[in-house]
Amino acid sequence: MSKMTKILLVVMAVSLVPLGMLGAMLYFGSRAGIAAGGTIDLGNIPGGYEGTSAAGQNVSNGTSNGMTDSSENDMENTADRNDSDFYVSDIPNSIWKNMQGKSYSEECAVARKDLRYVHVLYVDFGGRTCEGELIVNKLIAENVLDIFKQLYEAEYPIEKIALIDEYDGDDELSMSDNNTSAFNFRTMAGTDIVSMHGTGLAVDINPFYNPQVKETGSGIEVSPEDAISYADRGVDFLYKIDHDDLCYRLFTEHGFEWGGDWETNKDYQHFEYSR
Repeated sequence: MSKMTKILLVVMAVSLVPLGMLGAMLYFGSRAGIAAGGTIDLGNIPGGYEGTSAAGQNVSNGTSNGMTDSSENDMENTADRNDSDFYVSDIPNSIWKNMQGKSYSEECAVARKDLRYVHVLYVDFGGRTCEGELIVNKLIAENVLDIFKQLYEAEYPIEKIALIDEYDGDDELSMSDNNTSAFNFRTMAGTDIVSMHGTGLAVDINPFYNPQVKETGSGIEVSPEDAISYADRGVDFLYKIDHDDLCYRLFTEHGFEWGGDWETNKDYQHFEYSR
């Protein structure tokens, strides 16, 4: 190897050292964002991370052990919704139209302006919260609203609360379906006397389990007819209204008379305003 060749090789080797150092700096510098020990900053991973969370926090639903502001707001909103589900109003036009020829007829002596629509919540036999509707006289509207609100808060079971117009005003069909109802312009069975339901001053609760039991010369008549199994009030069974029942206590405290206290014509479903 000539002397000139040796000099050229030395020059080339010396010049490659800075390039190698520069390459090393660029390589390791690109990994400066990774923390020591191989731990990754999970917050920098796109899409988040659903693995182990910090102590005291549930990552799966995004809530902590303490109540968050959003959960407090949800509770307030739920309370507001519950309050708004209990209200009294004038009868809406659509409901008034549907009442014609069913619960309301031309013979009715009570004007529309003297009746009120009552919207409530109730707990059905399956433990579900449901919406209920009643038409009552304006004289008892606020009392009825308060009674049903207390029944709901106590989770008192009522199978259904629907306007009797859903049964074309047929009281027997409504009772057989255990429907709780109020206003229905009709006369008392076998008479020309307008029922207290015809003035909107009476409410029937769980009527199938609390039938009307009337003494006659040939025995007793039960209404609804298919509820004869519940005519014997000396037997214990679910949904029975008696003097120990919350429904009895609330209605009588609000000035209602219970049909179960009548002497010969027991009407265990029936509460009518007597003040």
